[in-house]
Amino acid sequence: MPSPDIFFQRTISKIQMKTTYRDSIKSGLIINNQKRSKDNLTIVFPPWGTSPLLLSWIVRAVPRSSSILGMSPSKMLTLDPKESLHFCTESHQEALSLIKNELDSNNYKYIRVVGLSIGTGLAVLTSINLLRGGYSVDRLDLVSPGSSMASAFWSSKGTIALKKAYLQQGYNLKSLEKAWKSVKIIDSVDKLKDIPTKVTYSRADIIIRPSETKRLIAKLKRVGTPNLKVKKNYFLGHYLTLFWVWATWRIKYRSSEKI
Repeated sequence: MPSPDIFFQRTISKIQMKTTYRDSIKSGLIINNQKRSKDNLTIVFPPWGTSPLLLSWIVRAVPRSSSILGMSPSKMLTLDPKESLHFCTESHQEALSLIKNELDSNNYKYIRVVGLSIGTGLAVLTSINLLRGGYSVDRLDLVSPGSSMASAFWSSKGTIALKKAYLQQGYNLKSLEKAWKSVKIIDSVDKLKDIPTKVTYSRADIIIRPSETKRLIAKLKRVGTPNLKVKKNYFLGHYLTLFWVWATWRIKYRSSEKI
C-alpha cells in the first residue's frame, strides 16, 4: 500500500535540501533551552535545518517535568562531502560543549536523549561522548534512524541532487563511507549497550530507508542493548512518522509527570 506521506516525503525533502545546502546559510546550532526541572533533562536533536519556530513546536512534546535542551544544526549536507563532514563534526562538538556545561551547572538525576531523522546521528554520537566523559544517559529514543550518514544519504530519495554532485566528484557509496567513517554510528553503538533504547520507524520511509534502520536495530540486538523496544508502522512514511511520534508523546506526557 503506498504511503499517504509519499507526496510530503518527496516535496518537503526537496525544499529542505534546496534551502539548507546553499552557501548563504551560516553554520551553527539553533538552540531551545528551557529550565523547568532540577531533576530531569531531555536533550532533543531534531532534523537538521529545523527553524527556531519549528524547534519550539517539536519540544512541546517533552514532559512538563523535564528541562529541555533542543539543538539543530542550521547547515550540514552541502555540495562538498568534506565540508559536509566538517559541519557535522562542528555541530556535534558545539552541542557536546553546551550539554556538558548544562550538566556541570545542574545536578540532573535523569537524562534522556532524543534523535529525530538525521538528528539521530548526533544523538548517538553525543550519548557516546557523554558516557566517555563520565556523564550518564538514562534513555535513548531514536526516531527514523539510519545506520550511517553515508549509506542513509546514498539510498535516500531526498538527496538525489546532492548524490549526482558527489558522483561527478568521483565519489561512490564505498568512498563516501570511508570519508565519513568518523560519523558511522553503527560502528559505535556497542558503546551504548547499557542504555535502554527505543527505535521507531516506518516501512514506507523513502527518506531514511527501512533497511538502514533494520541494520541499526540488528546491531543493537547483537550488542545486547537492554530493554530495546522497536515500534514500526507500515505506511506512514518519514514525516508522518515524525508527526505521529510527536503527537503520541504530547498526548502521553504533557498531561502527566512521566518521562
